[in-house]
Amino acid sequence: MQRRAVGSKPATAVDFFDAESGAYDKSQKRTGADFLANKGVMTVVGIVVAAIVLLSIVYVILPTGSASFSIYPKPPYEKLIDGPQDKVSRLHHFLDWLYANGFWVDTNAVVLRWLGDGRGVGLMALEDIPLERSVFKIPKTLFWSIINHHTQPDAVKAVQFLQKQLNIDDKLTLSTFLLMLDKRNATSFWQPYIQSLPHPGGPFYWTEEEIEMAQFGSLRDKRSIYMDYPLSILEHHIKVLHQQFPALFPSGTADDYRTDFSWAGMTLLHRAFSDNGEWVLVPYLDLINAHLYWDKNEERYVDKNGYHNSDGGKAWSFYTQFPYKKGQEILDTYQGSSNNLQYIVQYGFSMADSGIDNLNDYFTLRVDLPEGDAEMAALRDSLAMAGGSKHFQLELFFKDHFQLPMNFLRAVAVFLASEDELIALRSRNGDQALVLTEDEQKTAIKWIIGSIEAHVNSWPTQLEQDNRLYNDRMLPYNKHLAVSFRRTVKMLIQKALYRFRTEPIIVEQGKPEASLDWSLATIKIERRGDGSLAVGA
Repeated sequence: MQRRAVGSKPATAVDFFDAESGAYDKSQKRTGADFLANKGVMTVVGIVVAAIVLLSIVYVILPTGSASFSIYPKPPYEKLIDGPQDKVSRLHHFLDWLYANGFWVDTNAVVLRWLGDGRGVGLMALEDIPLERSVFKIPKTLFWSIINHHTQPDAVKAVQFLQKQLNIDDKLTLSTFLLMLDKRNATSFWQPYIQSLPHPGGPFYWTEEEIEMAQFGSLRDKRSIYMDYPLSILEHHIKVLHQQFPALFPSGTADDYRTDFSWAGMTLLHRAFSDNGEWVLVPYLDLINAHLYWDKNEERYVDKNGYHNSDGGKAWSFYTQFPYKKGQEILDTYQGSSNNLQYIVQYGFSMADSGIDNLNDYFTLRVDLPEGDAEMAALRDSLAMAGGSKHFQLELFFKDHFQLPMNFLRAVAVFLASEDELIALRSRNGDQALVLTEDEQKTAIKWIIGSIEAHVNSWPTQLEQDNRLYNDRMLPYNKHLAVSFRRTVKMLIQKALYRFRTEPIIVEQGKPEASLDWSLATIKIERRGDGSLAVGA
C-alpha cells in the first residue's frame, strides 16, 4: 500500500471568503506565494519544513540504518490494541518501536485484542473483510535473524566464530546463541520486541511428572533433540567463548547462561518463521494466532499462510486468506506437513483437540525379535553384518494406511523360523532376494499383531481411562496436554491394529529393482548386554 503524500494538492491560488455575503470573492484571488509573503510567514514555513525533514531523517535513518520505508503516523494505542491496561500496556513500547521503523496496520479493519490469560492477544476484524485484503505490513529491517543483524557486530562475530572456528553449522544452535546475546544486551535494537515476548511454554518446561504422564518416550526424545544438543554446545565451548569474547561472555560457567539460552531456543522454536532457509523472528506477525486448515478437496491439512513479499521483496504484507465477518479473529495457519509430536513440542497443542486425523502422524514401533536357542543364535550370528542396530524399529504412518514394509516381514520370518526352516529358506533363496510365501507373510503379520497387543497391554492406562481424563476440565493444562498426546498415539496404534487384522498392506521400499536386492545376508544382528538378540535390516 502506498502512502499518499501530504500536501500533494498544489496551492497555486487562494480564494478569499467574504464573511458578510457568505461567498468566495474570486475577484481578489491572489497566488499562494503572494498571500504568504504578505503575511510575512515564509520564514516560519521554511523553518517548519526544515524541522520536519530533519525529524524524518532522525526517525528513519537512525533506528533502521535505511531510509527505504515511509514512517506512518502512529495511531492512538486504543486504535492498535484493545484490552485491560494491565495486560496490554506492556506492548505500548513495542508498538512505538514498530511504527518508528516503517510498520503499518489498517486500523479501520483490524485491532489487537486481549483474549484472556490462556490465549494472550489476537487480531480481530473491526469490519467485514474480503479475501486477499492487506491488513498490515512489516519491513524486513525489523526481521530478527543472523543475516539481518546490524546493531551488535561483536555478537555476530561470536556466532561466526562458533560456525567457522568451532565448526558448529546447526542454524538453530547459532540463532539461539545470537538471540540469547540480544536478550542480555540492554541496548540491542530488538529490545522493545524481546521485552514484549511472553515466556515460552511447552514440554521443555514440564516437570518430570508431566513428562511421565505422556507415557511415550518419543516426546522426551524430541525434547532432547531440540535442547540437549544446543545446551551441549554451550557447555562444551563456553570457556573458549569467554576467552575470545569476554564482554559478551563475562563468565566462563555455562550455568550463568542456561536460563537465557533455553529461553532463546524455545522462543525460536515457538515463534520463528523461515525466510530463505534462515530462522527468522517477525515482530507483530508472531502475535497472530494460528489454526490448522483442513482442505476438504485434498482431504489433508494445508499451509495457507497470508504473508507475502511486498515492496520489491523489502517487506512482508499480510493478506487475509479467508473472508472474515466483523468480530471474527483473523488467523494464520500452522504447517500442514507437521505431525502431532511436532505440534505439541513446538506450539503446545495436541492434534486430539482438532477432532480430525492428521495424515502426517505416525508412531514408531520398537520390536524385540525372538531370541531362539543357542544353536539358532549361532546360525543367525553367522548371517550378521557388522554395525547392526540395537533394536529393529518400524515407523507406521497414518497417511500410508500403516503399510508394512516387506523387508520388515522378511526379518520377522527369519527370526521366527526353526533351524530346519531357516536352512530351508536359505536353500530355497540362495544369495537371491528372500521371497516369502503367503503363509510365511501371514505368520509374520500375526506375530507383529501379537507384539503390538503386548505393547498395548503394558500401557499404564488404557484408552478408555485416557478419554475420561481428557474430558476432565479440572486437570491442569500441562497434564491435560500430556494425556491428549498419549491418547492420540494410542488411537493411532488401535487404527494400525485394525488395519493389520483386516486388510494389511505390504509394500516393497525403494525402487522395484533395488527392493529385490535383499537376502538373508543383509540381516544385521547384535547381542545386547543381557544376552538377548536385536536385529536390524
